Amino acid sequence: MALQCSDHSYPNKTRRLVQPTKKVNCPAQMTLRQIVYFPEFKITADTRTCSKRDQTSKSLRKRLEEGSGTVEFDHCIKYEFPSPDNHQNHLGGEGAGIRQPVDERIIWQIHFLVREGVSRCSEMMRHIEIYVKNELFRDDEMPSILDRRFYPTRKDIQSHIYRAKIQCRLSKLDQHNLH
Repeated sequence: MALQCSDHSYPNKTRRLVQPTKKVNCPAQMTLRQIVYFPEFKITADTRTCSKRDQTSKSLRKRLEEGSGTVEFDHCIKYEFPSPDNHQNHLGGEGAGIRQPVDERIIWQIHFLVREGVSRCSEMMRHIEIYVKNELFRDDEMPSILDRRFYPTRKDIQSHIYRAKIQCRLSKLDQHNLH
């Protein structure tokens, strides 16, 4: 007997998303241009005529094709960022911090505090706020409270508390005492 899709009923899990994804059909584009300058073949004010420009271009191409000798060049990359008005369908500014992953130093602090005995989420949030204020940004400007990187959600904190507890259980430091 073959199984059919209707044999099992799986619950439809739903997540509350602040936005569907980080970037959805945003028309804003960053433009990069690599420009190569050949100082020996520089076009000056007196060589701006079409014939002089064509002649300079031909002599550069000929020199490159021959491969005889080296041709000096400099290159630079010019970039252009889109204006904030061009962005659509995603958060920007302070709201963009909502989707950031938790900072590694915060995760390390959560693991440290779990080893010290902190296991309640509300207590951990208080400790993280103090850590961010007094350790990470003592002399600097504080990040926005919307910045998830430094102010993780309750769910993020609970997840990292769980991971830290599992890590403590599987710790190899006391394994020799178990035998």
